[in-house]
Amino acid sequence: MVIVIGNHPDSLNWHPLDNHILIGCNRAYENWDLDHCVIFDRKALHYINKHNTTKTDIPFWTKDRYLQNRRAEELRDYWQTLPCEWGNAGATAIGLAHHLHPGEDIYCVGFNGILNPEDDTGNNVYDYPFRKNNNVSRASTRDGHRQGIEQALDSVNTAVFFVTDRVDTGLNTVTNSEFKYSINTTTKGD
Repeated sequence: MVIVIGNHPDSLNWHPLDNHILIGCNRAYENWDLDHCVIFDRKALHYINKHNTTKTDIPFWTKDRYLQNRRAEELRDYWQTLPCEWGNAGATAIGLAHHLHPGEDIYCVGFNGILNPEDDTGNNVYDYPFRKNNNVSRASTRDGHRQGIEQALDSVNTAVFFVTDRVDTGLNTVTNSEFKYSINTTTKGD
């Protein structure tokens, strides 16, 4: 089992998950003991590169073009090039989970922003000071993230489940209690 941790505030409800393979999105490393972290936003990459001074033992993955630009010398040596990209960190983390652990079931927590159209929490537990673009609606962002997720799912031949108590006919979902059972009956390496 591989668990992909999204940026919705609900992701924080699932501590501890340390006995499982964890792939996080963006600043999830601040709250989780991750095995891998996917950074998809250039500004987030530079924010993390500047402020991350303690979690250098995990691989951070990002777009190749970010590592090839003129500022690449500023990036620390723990950055790796993503083998796949699907429009956003969550979708790409699913693809990376499949790439690194083929055949493992993938469970996604903290993706409520794409699962619940009524969710108006801002969809992100991490406050980025540079995310002040009021010209992009939450619905537009949610739709774009959902589209990226669907593209990633079309490309992986692994079971991917989204943890939610809401019904979503377009995605494989498991309830919170089903996920609790799964995490209590498996450990890293099973």
